[in-house]
Amino acid sequence: MPALVTGRLRLRPCSLDDVDPLHALCTRPEIRRFLFDDRPITRCEAQALIEGSTASFQRHGYGLWLYSDAASIAGFAGFLDAGESKPPRLVFATRPDLWGQGYATEAAAAVLRYAHASLRLERVAADADEPNAASIAVLEKLGMQRNGREVTEGRPLLLFELRYPRPEPV
Repeated sequence: MPALVTGRLRLRPCSLDDVDPLHALCTRPEIRRFLFDDRPITRCEAQALIEGSTASFQRHGYGLWLYSDAASIAGFAGFLDAGESKPPRLVFATRPDLWGQGYATEAAAAVLRYAHASLRLERVAADADEPNAASIAVLEKLGMQRNGREVTEGRPLLLFELRYPRPEPV
């Protein structure tokens, strides 16, 4: 499970040691509003998220990477396994006191580069709640294209996809 490095960030795969800080991040009202449909998640759900990420790293080479500052976990970026024949789904979150500083874009760009360069993925997907203008802006900065809209449990979602160019035959 590789660490990823950007100009400002060092992203590392999450581990079970991260359950409590990840749970603290994910239960912040500003984070859970869009990421968990405003539903508080339990510590067990945070642990299951990490366990799923660890299994996904072993099976597919991707999962969730965390990045920190001196205080605590600053955010995460990575992919959730969407199932057979579906592209992995990009997810990201940044601690609210760090919003507007480009961390989400930088972290998500790092995992997208890894997906293409190391895993040779042909495409990845993402979705964002329609009212979540900040996440939509991040997805658009990353070059993801809108490819649909759906309503899930009464919440309108915008669907995005990024297709990587196929390498030229030699």
